[in-house]
Amino acid sequence: MNPSMTRTRLQHEVTRASVIAEKDIRIYYAEPPVLMWGIALPFFMFLSWSVERNRLTGALIPGLIAITVFFTATSIGPVIIPWAKRVRTFERLLAAPVSLTAVLLGKTLAGLIFGIVVALIPLAVGWIAFGAQMTDVPSLALAAGAFSSLGVLFSTIPGRDVGSVMMPTTLSR
Repeated sequence: MNPSMTRTRLQHEVTRASVIAEKDIRIYYAEPPVLMWGIALPFFMFLSWSVERNRLTGALIPGLIAITVFFTATSIGPVIIPWAKRVRTFERLLAAPVSLTAVLLGKTLAGLIFGIVVALIPLAVGWIAFGAQMTDVPSLALAAGAFSSLGVLFSTIPGRDVGSVMMPTTLSR
């Protein structure tokens, strides 16, 4: 195959994946319950870990960022594909000139972006209030991508019922 054709096809697949990611962020991730789940749960877990500990709060900020990325990047990925299968939009998406790889990459990219954006909130609070610093930004992006991929992996469990996917996802968390 011609290298320029391969490059063009790859560009088209990445463009399609980014459109799918943008749609998912707009439709699923920007909802208030999802935002509250991504922010409130890590915050309450942080409070439960920090009470009665003899550590500086600033030293606990990296752990808070890690659990925030974990819970936000994996929050909607397991729900999107089963829900789309149930309302028959997933099949319609696959019938379009979009490969399954582009669809899965788009779903993963949406979780990655959402995980990083929400993790910036505790990072900003930790930086302003406690002087915590983020020195390893590539690791944050890598972790968000891995956790988002885990969420999309769980979404591939056969079935159209979201509950059948959420049970093993919640168990793994």
